[in-house]
Amino acid sequence: MKKTDIWASVLYDAMVTINGIPDLLKLSTSEIDALKNSEDKGKAAKEHLLTLDGKSIFMTEDDALEELFPKRKLIRKLTEFKSLFWYRILPAYNIDIEGKDMDDVYTDLYLANQYTGGDYYDSVVWKVLQEKSISLKDLEYEFWENCRLDQINEHLGIPRVKFSPVTSKIYDLKKFSTENLFCTNNQYKNGLSNLSAIGVITPDDAVLILKMIHFIAKEIKFKISSISSMYNELKKMQPTNSKVADLKTSSSEPTNGNAKEKTEHLNYSLEKYDAEKLLNGLVEKGYLEADLNSFAYWFGGGIPPNDLTKINWIKKNSRTHGYALNKKSLLDLLRIMEVPNSDIQNKILLNNIFDFKTGSKLKNNNYTYESGVLSTKSEYHEELKEIVKKSKR
Repeated sequence: MKKTDIWASVLYDAMVTINGIPDLLKLSTSEIDALKNSEDKGKAAKEHLLTLDGKSIFMTEDDALEELFPKRKLIRKLTEFKSLFWYRILPAYNIDIEGKDMDDVYTDLYLANQYTGGDYYDSVVWKVLQEKSISLKDLEYEFWENCRLDQINEHLGIPRVKFSPVTSKIYDLKKFSTENLFCTNNQYKNGLSNLSAIGVITPDDAVLILKMIHFIAKEIKFKISSISSMYNELKKMQPTNSKVADLKTSSSEPTNGNAKEKTEHLNYSLEKYDAEKLLNGLVEKGYLEADLNSFAYWFGGGIPPNDLTKINWIKKNSRTHGYALNKKSLLDLLRIMEVPNSDIQNKILLNNIFDFKTGSKLKNNNYTYESGVLSTKSEYHEELKEIVKKSKR
């Protein structure tokens, strides 16, 4: 698994986890009634579950309480993310565990003022420390493995797509500031306070969970900011057009004299869009069929995926009751997205990228001009504008 994939996966999982916590904090009215007046919360939880499902007879009382609110599971998960961000993903501290046992490592952490302890801390951190750390330099080395100097802009499309599920939602993380979490009425603080009030968790548990949520959100923003800065520095190394031409001419890559392989993509970047959201919006409204990797390549460049396939345009004309493809809506989409006009009018390029399985390829008669200007506004113009708007970062 590539290191960029590991980074992107950890950041995305962490974001999904902290965003999903409010749902975990909600107990039903019957659950609250069963617990709030009971001194033995575990016993009350088990008795309540027995009224719903006889299988819970095999549960311990602690497990029954965990079933209503998974405190142990949540704290373990938050501790895991905190440890990954602290020691393994762009680590703030490099901890070498080679030749050491768990006690030796925790002594090192203690001496470095990094040992916090607490429930589940030891076992979770020890597990995380078995993983190899991944620095920005590792991602840079990985970037250059398959990239020539004249291909920088194209290759930057690959990490851009990989991190887009996180970067598209990065502004949502401001709600996790210390001020918002601790000093305002919010789902996190209120939910934890309610659980504390009925004795499901302690006040210390509530504070610990809020602190870890804040730390993880802050680290996600820091990691994304750091990686963006790194890739922006790489982008500055892209040669000018004349130098790119020289590099391509002098390239030692073998050629077989055949025509250029049909992998030329649009002269465009998906940087300001969430590629997955844009694709899903177009698929949902019946405009096209495509897999995310191919879609991102055709629109944003990078290394062609091994299973690169054309984008299948399937939108039909309403006037023909679904018998004929509406190819003008494709041109309309490209114009709304501000794809260069030279690409929109390049039938050879678009026919290479898009497939029209239920119709013929783009032809001259699919292009209409008004006063010498290409007209692309289709019957689906407003719907397409809305899809594109919703997918912007």
